[in-house]
Amino acid sequence: MCEVIKMMRKTEILRIDEKGSKKMKDSVIEEKMIEILFNENTVGTISCTPKELKYLAVGYLYCKGLISDANVDVNIFTSKVKVKPNDSKKKALNTKRKCNANCVDIKTISTSMEDLLSSSEIFLETGGCHIAGIFDLKERKYAYICEDVSRHSAVEKCIGFLVSHSSKIEIPALFFTGRVNFEIVQKCAKIGIQMIVTKAAVTAGAIEESKKRCITLIGFARQDRANVYSCFERIKTSKS
Repeated sequence: MCEVIKMMRKTEILRIDEKGSKKMKDSVIEEKMIEILFNENTVGTISCTPKELKYLAVGYLYCKGLISDANVDVNIFTSKVKVKPNDSKKKALNTKRKCNANCVDIKTISTSMEDLLSSSEIFLETGGCHIAGIFDLKERKYAYICEDVSRHSAVEKCIGFLVSHSSKIEIPALFFTGRVNFEIVQKCAKIGIQMIVTKAAVTAGAIEESKKRCITLIGFARQDRANVYSCFERIKTSKS
């Protein structure tokens, strides 16, 4: 609980509604600029929620193509994360996973999205963050859930987790609360995620990229309904 408290702060606001206005305290999410260094060279500065920065750095560097596995040393400071390769043997990542036909139904999608939304104390308190989770389609449970003010940082934390625990999740799906564009689809494809589910919208570019990458892309996943945009065969329907 202490980690969650550090991620938020109280601020004075003027609340206006149909009854009038009043000053009060409200919770807002923290946002920080974090510098990522690889081999002492700055490769990016990210606006993010300062939580689980190891996974964020690993995911960010993996998506950039600067590392190929989690065989790195990570040192976290107040406003920067330093990463460098270590000398131990490289670990091969499992990125060739495959979802079978009829592997998930709408009830599982809906229930899992509800579980994602209810898991974040920061979101419930502030409404100011994106939530992302790695859902194991074989085990039917979440392996990892994170949150961030940046949708890309939330996704990169999930990718960093997968890079670090590649062999533990046989068939991972990304469940997400933010808009999905082609860049997010590309990042997921790089680590072998073959299903992306969001409660928000998807872009035309994301649909084209998901078809090219054979990824099932699902948007507007809410209350036992969803729009499936690609690779329909993986969704179990009443006619399946």
